[in-house]
Amino acid sequence: YPSSSPGQHHGAAAGRQVPYLVYGDSLTWESADDIRARMGSQVVVRSYPGTAPCQWLGWLPADLAAYHPKVVGIVTAGNPCPGQTMGTLPYFLQYENDVAAMFSTITASGARVVFFDAPPMLDPVRETFVAQFPVFAQALAAEFPGVTVSDAIAAALSSDGAYTSTLPCLPTERVGRGCVGGRITVRTTVGLQAGLHLCPTGLPAAYPWKCPTYSSGEYRFAKAVASGLRAAWTG
Repeated sequence: YPSSSPGQHHGAAAGRQVPYLVYGDSLTWESADDIRARMGSQVVVRSYPGTAPCQWLGWLPADLAAYHPKVVGIVTAGNPCPGQTMGTLPYFLQYENDVAAMFSTITASGARVVFFDAPPMLDPVRETFVAQFPVFAQALAAEFPGVTVSDAIAAALSSDGAYTSTLPCLPTERVGRGCVGGRITVRTTVGLQAGLHLCPTGLPAAYPWKCPTYSSGEYRFAKAVASGLRAAWTG
């Protein structure tokens, strides 16, 4: 990821108060346009493929000073920090420490936090790892007033909590958007990104890694993020 300008600045310009700030990896990156379409200048999305809370911690102080958010969302699909191996004890300890540090820094600024569960993963090994995050996030949330853990994304992109590549079409999703037999693809189904990303055919390798077709998964992900952020502020 680019160290000179880390993450994706999506929303209002720095220097003015923005109610909502979101940190995430590739799932948030690919859904950022849909998040902004729902929330406009009220949100700044700070995301980049392959990143994790260890990187977001480095962005956080400047972002809090620049945007003065009321609510900060955190969405992670479990990318390891540089030098870490997914699923190892150091990997989990790093995640827990980094998430705790984010909770502490954000709430100390007066903002609230929403930690979103990631959508289920097709790979059972990765799913086992990712499923641990809301468990320790929920335990940490008890230590920091103003922190909530939301299953909005997981609920929007699963079938009774389990992984699924298709879901019933939304009322706005017709044949032209990929609705076939009353169902539509919500996860990547081909290539190395299958079962992880949201774009049906996968994100192109070239920057800016935008889905070339309509993505129901990205739309639902964004809707869940927007509703979770707003609920945290009004709740």
